[in-house]
Amino acid sequence: MSQTKDLLNTKSTLPKLRSLEVKVLNKLLGARILKVSINGRISCCKVITKYTHKSIAREFNLLRRILDANLPYIHVLKLVRYVKSDYNNVIAVLYNYI
Repeated sequence: MSQTKDLLNTKSTLPKLRSLEVKVLNKLLGARILKVSINGRISCCKVITKYTHKSIAREFNLLRRILDANLPYIHVLKLVRYVKSDYNNVIAVLYNYI
């Protein structure tokens, strides 16, 4: 899906993962929101599809701006990583699990 490259159209300091590194523990909302484990660390994973791309891209960019601003007094969901496919497309975004 070429439109997923637009999600990270600005330089991101977030680490990336390959999809094989993500272990699905539980489906929270169908196949779109998942509870996952990466090396024993629990995260929330939002999968990017043609239906969710626009909302996830907006959410990702807003949260990335907050993260980059380094405002410790603002408590919001934290971006952890993003997941890329074997074709180098962004296919999911990982958040801290709350």
